[in-house]
Order: sequence, then C-alpha cells, then structure tokens
Amino acid sequence: MNGGEFLELKEKPEYVFLVKSGVYIVNPGISKFISKDERCDIPQIISRLRKKGKRIGVYPSSDKSRIGMW
Repeated sequence: MNGGEFLELKEKPEYVFLVKSGVYIVNPGISKFISKDERCDIPQIISRLRKKGKRIGVYPSSDKSRIGMW
C-alpha cells in the first residue's frame, strides 16, 4: 500500500527453500565407525565419515521432480 492505494497482489507466491528431508539410506559398513552402545546422530556419523575420507552422496528431490514417484 502506498497512501491507501492498491499497488500489487501476489496470489499464492512460490517460495523455494532447500531442506533436509530426514530420509537416510546407509551402508551397513558404517557400523564400524560407531562404538557399541554409543548414541550417534546422523550429523555425527557424517562428520566422522568425512574425516575418514569417505564419500557422502545426496539425492536432491522436489515436488516438481517425478523421479522415484509412483
């Protein structure tokens, strides 16, 4: 609004954010990087694996992507 005059309407604006979806697929071999009875979250595991030079892969997805959707 500018002095009570209507200037523009944005109907249902689209916002784009990159977020972590919380789905992890891990190789059972990562268990050797976690001590028995140790509580270890995914960010800790990823940090350990990166320090050891291991590869961490990602699969970006969005509601506009049809890959992997049934």
